[in-house]
Amino acid sequence: MAYGISALSAFAVAPIMRKLRVISHPRADRLGSRTVPLAGGISFLCGFVITASAFGLFNIKEFAAVISLTAIVGAIGFFDDVRPLSPAVKLLLLMLASGALILYGVYVNIYFPILGVPLSFLWFSGVSNAFNLIDNADGVSSGVAAISALTIGVSANLCGNEPCSVAALSISGAACGVLTHNFPPARIFLGDCGSLSVGFALAATSVIATWREAGGLLIMLILPLLFVAVPLFDTAFVTISRISRGDSPTKGGLDHTAHRLLRAGLSPRKVALFSYAVSGAIGVIAILSKNNPILLLLAALGVVLSAIITSLTLPSLKSRIPIAAAIRQYKQTILLITDALSFAFSFILAYLARFDLTVPDVYVGIVATALPVVVTVKLAVFYLGGGYSENATYSVLARNSLLATISAVAAFTIAFRFENLSRGVFIIDFFITSLVCALIRKIFKVVSTVKDEENETKNGD
Repeated sequence: MAYGISALSAFAVAPIMRKLRVISHPRADRLGSRTVPLAGGISFLCGFVITASAFGLFNIKEFAAVISLTAIVGAIGFFDDVRPLSPAVKLLLLMLASGALILYGVYVNIYFPILGVPLSFLWFSGVSNAFNLIDNADGVSSGVAAISALTIGVSANLCGNEPCSVAALSISGAACGVLTHNFPPARIFLGDCGSLSVGFALAATSVIATWREAGGLLIMLILPLLFVAVPLFDTAFVTISRISRGDSPTKGGLDHTAHRLLRAGLSPRKVALFSYAVSGAIGVIAILSKNNPILLLLAALGVVLSAIITSLTLPSLKSRIPIAAAIRQYKQTILLITDALSFAFSFILAYLARFDLTVPDVYVGIVATALPVVVTVKLAVFYLGGGYSENATYSVLARNSLLATISAVAAFTIAFRFENLSRGVFIIDFFITSLVCALIRKIFKVVSTVKDEENETKNGD
């Protein structure tokens, strides 16, 4: 129903937007050289609001607030499409909408209100802006939104939260309706009306979807992040890269993930399909691991590690050569952060491998206690053992990994008498740590080598 309403309404809305001159004009900091009507937002809102209301969600206070405030956020975006607002004004209006949503009982349910209120403001406004930022290439924002909403709907349905499932599937269907006209080459764009409203609706439903999940704080923290990992990665990547160049994070530009993939040689359709594949894969992983906090933490660490490696290997702004300046200037810092994540990833993966992906309850608590100790000990051993020097070989890494494992075992023997710890886990952890550290350093070396070749070519010219 949501898909049909959204897809059909676009045929009526698009000519009206053209007549009203609510269109996307070619700009130096945007892709494309065509004028395209910004009809996607109205079409999405029609599909979502009408379908969610028809299925009785207006009779539930929280969802009535989500539907109403999504429409208000869409109106803010539409006004911005007609007469651009400053980033500060848009953020203020989004914060006001977020505050209203909190007052109606939709919020991040973590130590509310002391921590829950600021996290809620950050989450609702942040996800809205994230979907706005990835609306920079045909079909990316609408398609990723459809997949994210679908995974939220499936997750909510599996834990018996039927109203949330209906809301999320209404979002997914409405976004798919827009995608029918937005897939490359796009005939309509979402505009701020669509990207802000779909992001706001997804932020709200992702929070509601985790309320009834088992597993407590860890799941409520991680699961929503995985549902919208693709837009959050692009937002973080663009923000960090612009600040490192001395540019404003709110400034437009051709430095988004989609733009870099296009420069790498992918067609617009392949860029969109790649975004869908990544979003879908992370969503499936989130659903499969949502009832297992240890597996969910492993998935989150894997996603973060993949994001860091991806950000370092994406094509640069002016060529197809990977970004390596950050590695060359901040190599030790980046390696320390990456190693800390990989050490935690390896330790959790070792436990899951040892117990066939199901960690016994007796070990769950000790994993949480042991994890920071393992990471700290390994970082110290690697640092003192020359693991971050320019000449660190694979044999040095293997030796450091072995010493780190022995040191961790010694620390746990002294502190806990090795109670409720598995010796087999540490053996598996040694091999995984060695492999992951070697792989990460190989990637860093390849990227730096490519950069050296680029510099030599420039000097030769």
